[in-house]
Amino acid sequence: MNALTALALLVAVITPLATMWGVNRQLRAQAARDAILHDTQRLDDRGARLRGAYAKVLRAADYLQSAMYELGWYPKGRPWEAEVEYPTVTNAATYGVTGGGKHTVYHDVGDYSRVNGLAEQAQTLMSEATIDIGMEHDSDRCLDYYRETVLQQFHAVQSEAVTDGVVIDLPHDVATFTDAIETLTQLARESLRALVTRTP
Repeated sequence: MNALTALALLVAVITPLATMWGVNRQLRAQAARDAILHDTQRLDDRGARLRGAYAKVLRAADYLQSAMYELGWYPKGRPWEAEVEYPTVTNAATYGVTGGGKHTVYHDVGDYSRVNGLAEQAQTLMSEATIDIGMEHDSDRCLDYYRETVLQQFHAVQSEAVTDGVVIDLPHDVATFTDAIETLTQLARESLRALVTRTP
């Protein structure tokens, strides 16, 4: 075997090996890039989910503030009307026909359906937010502040309106509630920042 044949044989063996090594190296590099992209996308999805959860907390507080305004405008409830049916007997002995009438009854106070609807929307948002945030960690200062301060302030005004029929110091209650929402917003930002920067 001469040197030229040996060299040709060596090239014939090394070329496919070098090609396979290059392809393998490219595949590994692509897999590493895909893993980084997947992790980045997963972190982006996680961040978006958490931002949405804290936004729900703030929207829930906004619903409670709207309900508080509603209680200030209508502390005894909104006026409402209802149709009442009552039976009448006309010529029952002669014809065997009975009929009924309708009458509209007007009430000056007592309809809290708007307040209750706003409070239910707030509760729904808080339930969803608690689930999303609870997937990340057990205790959250923002959720605790909402439950212990914001919700309690709303219930105090609601109780005062329903029990006494008047909200005695509504401007003070609204100002205190607005301050509580500002604190809640700050806590939401801090909690979100801490969770997003923490790796899962």
